[in-house]
This record gives sequence, structure tokens and C-alpha cells, in this order.
Amino acid sequence: MTGSLSLFRLTLHDSGQYSVSITTEGGSASGSGSVTLQVLDPVSVPTIQSNVTNPVEFNDTVTLTCTASGSDISCWWFNGSSEVSDTQRIHLSADKRTLTISGVLRSDDGPFYCYVYNHVSNGTSKPFSLNVKSQSNPTAQFQWFLNGISLNKRGQELEIRNIQVDQAGNYTCWAFNDVTLRYAAVHKVIDVIEPVSDVEIRPSPPEPIKNHTFSLTCEAAHTQSFLWLKDGKPLVFNGRISLTENDQTVFFQQVLHSDEGVYQCTASNMVSNMASKGFTLILNTPLPGAVFTTEKLAGMIIGSFLGGVLLAVIAFLVANSIRRGPLCRKVSNIKADINESPSSTYENVLNTNRMF
Repeated sequence: MTGSLSLFRLTLHDSGQYSVSITTEGGSASGSGSVTLQVLDPVSVPTIQSNVTNPVEFNDTVTLTCTASGSDISCWWFNGSSEVSDTQRIHLSADKRTLTISGVLRSDDGPFYCYVYNHVSNGTSKPFSLNVKSQSNPTAQFQWFLNGISLNKRGQELEIRNIQVDQAGNYTCWAFNDVTLRYAAVHKVIDVIEPVSDVEIRPSPPEPIKNHTFSLTCEAAHTQSFLWLKDGKPLVFNGRISLTENDQTVFFQQVLHSDEGVYQCTASNMVSNMASKGFTLILNTPLPGAVFTTEKLAGMIIGSFLGGVLLAVIAFLVANSIRRGPLCRKVSNIKADINESPSSTYENVLNTNRMF
């Protein structure tokens, strides 16, 4: 005699003892049986909780609790890769769900892991570390240093108002117990970043010319990155328009009318950003023949120089002829006297001619 019972989509409520009785037709034979069914729920990912947030060394007792859902769960604890077991300071509860550390030490920092399992699944918690703090008795004395130089500041906290760039560096806090003569130090590197300033676009050359190379450079102080806009939208780059390696300069291999518009750059660093004023790009179209070669330009300069020299010579001659006007009139008078008295003025004429 056989019989069967099928159960689908089992739940925990389906657990229990099942019995069956079987009787043949006519009652000539009968039988019975029973079976116990245990439905197991898979374990969830466990989590670790602590009763103390920042335990103090030697003073506090820390209790860690492993929480997970599931049926018939077993639990193990690990400190790093080593399994935790009962010692004089460390105690595990009967179900091993709770780990208690008496007189916590800095060496008890962890990380701790909670591993849970049953017959159908298992799971491991995220690492949990204890931030064990030291306590000095008597109270520790503190002193602060910057790059190895004393700041003449004492106390557990150092406050810096309106910090400046020259105050960046390696800060050290020394703690000292004047009874036990024990000391300890911690270090922290502080970077001071100035806000972005003086953002300005510099064109090169000052006036763009169609079909010529052209560039726009974003100049700014205390900047780490640059962003370029054209007419309020991100600038599109291609084979003709490119950026330098640090994104500071936009280079036009051949500037065209399609490049005209208002350009703006935004300079940024970790603490601030600033946008430049808009630069309006308008092309100048050169007149035919207006593009000069080096030879043409040199010829124009030499021609202008020679023309200037010629004008100077003419001006000198004109001025000189004006100064000679009275002498010429004197010579005419002498010639008139010769006609009247040749013998008496001949010698004078000769002497006068020697003056010229």
C-alpha cells in the first residue's frame, strides 16, 4: 500500500508532524505512518551592533551583537581572519550571538566579522571596527606643531580662523602624560586652496582674420580645470577646433564665419569656480592683396624710408634758397655797377664771387 502528499510553496507554518492511515477496500488490510517536517528559512545577511560608539581603552566593556533572520541559525565570530574564542576578557554567549569584551584594548580594534549559517544557506556581515580611544590619567597635556615648528598652542582642539595659504602643511598633535612620561602623536596634512580669481580670455592675434589660425586662452589664478562655452552652450570641438592638454586654450586651425559668437570660459578648483566675461569673436575679412609677405612688407618699409629722406632733402634745399635771397639781390646790384664803371667795380665782383 502506498500513498503520497505533495506540498508546494512551503512556509514555516507547514512545519510539524504529518500522519497517514491507509485502509484497503473492504477493510481487509490497513496501515498508518507519521513523519515530522521541518521547514527551514534561509539566513539573511547578518549585521553587527555595538553598545558603545567610541570605547575608551581599559575603561569600557564592549558588547557586540550579531543580528540575522532565518531558521536554526548557528553563529561564529572572527577578528580579522582568526576565529574568536572565550578568554579571560572575551566571552561568547551560549548561542554565540553576543560577543563581550571586558576592559577593551586598542588591540581589540578588529575588524570583526559575524558568520551565520543553517542547513540551507549562510551569510557574513560587513567588517566592524572598534574606534578604541586612549584615556590619560592624569589628564594628558597637548601641544601643536606645524611642519615641525611649535605653534605655541595647547589644548585638545586647535582652531584656525581665516586660514591662509601659508598655513597649509603637516599638523602634529603631541599628547604627554607627565606622570607616566608616556606620549603619543598624530599627524594630519592640511591643504589650503585659494578661490579662483582673475578669470579673463586672451585672444591671439588680437583681431581674428578669416582662414587664419587663431586661439583663445583662459587666464585665471588658482585654477585646476577649465570649461568653454559658446553662446551659452558647451563648445563643440572637431579636427579644426581643438583644446590644449590642460583645456586652457582653444585653438582654431582655420577660423571661419561659423565660429563667430560669444565665447566664455569657467575656471574651477576644489572650493570655487568663476566665469569670465564674454569674448565676442567677429572676423575681419582681408581685402584682395592685403595679405603681405615678409618681402613685400620689407620693401614698403624701405620705400617709405627713402621717400622720407627725399622729402627732407627737398625741404632743406628750399629753406637754403630762401636764406640766400638777399645775397642774390646784392650780386644783381654789383652787376649794375659794373655797367656804369667797369674799372672801379671789377675787383669787387671778383671778390664777391669768392663768397659763393
